Amino acid sequence: MEHRSGEATFRIYWTGDTVWFDKLPQVAEELPAVDLLLPHLGGVGKDGPWGLMSLDAVEGTRVVRTLRPRAVIPIHHSTFSHYVEPISQFTRALASSDYTGQVVILNEGRSWTDDRIRQHQ
Repeated sequence: MEHRSGEATFRIYWTGDTVWFDKLPQVAEELPAVDLLLPHLGGVGKDGPWGLMSLDAVEGTRVVRTLRPRAVIPIHHSTFSHYVEPISQFTRALASSDYTGQVVILNEGRSWTDDRIRQHQ
């Protein structure tokens, strides 16, 4: 997704309900730089018979390291009881990686504004 305002472009990569897929590094090479990554986390299915159906901390960190976004706002990690992995596992995994971007954990109903967007509106 892209948001454009004048000369500025803000790029968002929203994972949707997915897990790691082997072609993601190729996709990342073909994408312009990602400003904001919105990964669905929570490890849905990790404890069930069908296996992982949304990113867990390990896969989420792998996605972040592949896309190298300027900022990350994890979503859908604690909204429902079927999210089995707390967001703290993701932040710990990311803290021990080589990723140096900004991770923003928003409580339900909160918002975040990037100064780059504000400057161009």
